Amino acid sequence: MLQHPHHSCEASGANGAMTSHAADQQQPSRKWAHKTADDDGETVCWSWAPPRNKSKTVHYRLNNLKFQQPYYDRPARGACPSPSSVSGAPANPTDQFTLPLSTCPVMDVLLWMAPLVVPLAVLLLLWSSRQTLVFYFKTCFYVAWMMVLALVAIPLCVLKSGGRDVENMRIIRSLVRHVKYFLGLRFEVSGWEHLQTPGPYVIISNHQSSLDVLGLMEILPDRCTMIAKKELIYAGTVGIVCWLGGIVFINRKKTSDAKSVMADAAKTMLDERIRLWVFPEGTRNQRGDLLPFKKGAFHLAVQAQAPIIPVVFSSYNTFYKRKERQFKSGTIRLKILPKIETKGMTSEDVASLADKSFDAMRSAFLDISTLSRPNGPIRH
Repeated sequence: MLQHPHHSCEASGANGAMTSHAADQQQPSRKWAHKTADDDGETVCWSWAPPRNKSKTVHYRLNNLKFQQPYYDRPARGACPSPSSVSGAPANPTDQFTLPLSTCPVMDVLLWMAPLVVPLAVLLLLWSSRQTLVFYFKTCFYVAWMMVLALVAIPLCVLKSGGRDVENMRIIRSLVRHVKYFLGLRFEVSGWEHLQTPGPYVIISNHQSSLDVLGLMEILPDRCTMIAKKELIYAGTVGIVCWLGGIVFINRKKTSDAKSVMADAAKTMLDERIRLWVFPEGTRNQRGDLLPFKKGAFHLAVQAQAPIIPVVFSSYNTFYKRKERQFKSGTIRLKILPKIETKGMTSEDVASLADKSFDAMRSAFLDISTLSRPNGPIRH
């Protein structure tokens, strides 16, 4: 008697095997069973399941005996063999063995093509959203090209200055200025005259992304370097060239260390007559407004009794949105504001100085951001 392929096989007698009806219902397309009687009239249960692993074997149950066969040696679906007719059954029911792989040409071709199909599928997925593809291409190119430029700058800086020196920023500036053209970016700068202030001063600016480096290099005055997070020094060749350029590294997580570094930086400003560029927001921000300013830059300016020159970058939201994976061509407006004097100020004036600078920069940011546009002309 032949049972329906999806029915369970229930053996009568102590030696009968049982195939769970619940298991067949969970995976009806992967398992089927037969019930018949052998020559002695004993009930025989026989079932098989398609291969689930790379060995391409079929797992069988014959009464209580479990064994495997190659997939291509399986009986036809309608067959209902007796125990003696199933080839490959082990003499000892505890024996387990795996027979050679299938020689199915279609499966072999698919396995061979798998390493090619996966990358191709990824590319097709990215191409389906051209905006995403452009974003990742430009971002990866920007990072890679900056590391290459840093690799070129390292020996030049060593040859020019013999090591760490703020004068190396001239070399870095000249090497980086062309990168904007590869990314389709243009800068419109106003207020150049305010950077002609002699002597040391502190430049403060808003911080939106790593693209700020391009704007910084666009207007960076002589003998000017930056204050940056300590983690930047570990950024491969870029970290090395930053160190050679005299960039001051601070640990933002330890306030006491940051204050100590700022105090040393103030002394260095006066002794070596240098300028420092600081991002008072303390982190990247692309929310369409400015974050509250931290007080470090203003303590630095007051301790050195050096003026503050605010620089404002317009919003990047018209062409660059990291969360939306958007990176188009665009124009960045840079506005250099008049200097803010700090002579005669003390630490008690730091809070009001920070508020005054914030108000001036926020007003300028909102003003020039409404005028920002993609694909603007080049102006210097």
